Amino acid sequence: MKILIADDSILMRRNLKSILKQLGYNVIAEAANGQEAVELYKRLKPDVVTMDISMPVMDGIEAVNQIVQLYPDANIIMISALNQKEMVFKAIERGAKYYIIKPFKVDMVSKALEQVFQSKRKPPVTTDTTFKVKVDDSSSSSTSGYVVSNENGVFFIKLYAALNNKQFIELKGTIQGLLAIPNVKITFDVTACAFADQVIPNLEPYTDMIKQSGGIFDIVR
Repeated sequence: MKILIADDSILMRRNLKSILKQLGYNVIAEAANGQEAVELYKRLKPDVVTMDISMPVMDGIEAVNQIVQLYPDANIIMISALNQKEMVFKAIERGAKYYIIKPFKVDMVSKALEQVFQSKRKPPVTTDTTFKVKVDDSSSSSTSGYVVSNENGVFFIKLYAALNNKQFIELKGTIQGLLAIPNVKITFDVTACAFADQVIPNLEPYTDMIKQSGGIFDIVR
């Protein structure tokens, strides 16, 4: 995969580039701010962008926003500090699919990139297992498949229909990004789904991911 690195720190770019080369990936360009990242993305069409959040001229969140508006399938991995989780969430809302917490290690970078690689090749796994759910009265409508929101530290993922393979892969990336937050709480809301009973079993791979990572999940129908 061709990778674009966006970070205002020369040292961080150098370290990340070294890790990526060690893993066998091809770094095709480097950007020192979000505006450069957007322009380089337009010109080079990389497979993956590693995007720092705090940068001059244009920050990583706005850069994600502009890239995803032009290229909805863009694979963007956010690079963030521990105290930037709210900003990471904003980046995920705008279309980033993964994130890595600084200081990161080789295996963290490898896992994130492997997920991007797998998402290009494999559909999500589904099963027929059902879950205990509770009742909620909220409802809404959307054409995006699902929407993520943050309410007092709880991440709500509201599904509006049975997702297709591509949307399930995107959802997997979103959840993997959220799992970098220690003890994260994620609630799946299927109240707007016409066929919630069919959708809920397909969530099992993702609820397993949450449990294995020490997070907490709930399903509202």
